[in-house]
Amino acid sequence: MTGLSFTGAALAWAAASWAQGRLLRDVGRHHLVRAGAVVLAVAGLFAIAGSYPETPAFTAAAALILAGGGMGMLVPCLTVLSLSHSPAHWQGYASSAMQTMQNLGQVTVMGLAAAVFAIGSDSGTGSGSGSTRAGLLFG
Repeated sequence: MTGLSFTGAALAWAAASWAQGRLLRDVGRHHLVRAGAVVLAVAGLFAIAGSYPETPAFTAAAALILAGGGMGMLVPCLTVLSLSHSPAHWQGYASSAMQTMQNLGQVTVMGLAAAVFAIGSDSGTGSGSGSTRAGLLFG
């Protein structure tokens, strides 16, 4: 299931990125950013629902695929918007700042998620469940 989920997410990301650049060229970039954010929010809800033992594994897989589609729509549009609002002589700076912040954001979220999951892991008590950890992580 994991391999299919990641493959689906990669394909959804690529398809959404292609669609926003080719098929949705006449739609304002800020509208596509909003749409991508909504898709990501729905994916987050699916991920929370998928963390409960009562839900099928497909729920979490669908969350990853939806998130891939949202990111494929969101990230390229943010890049285009950021560069279009930057003067020509600042575009290199803007591009490097975006990449740096994206990487820092990913590392920070990964570290926080690892810490939350370590809190609920089998560290002698065995009292942490998947839904408890997801509740701590998502609010």
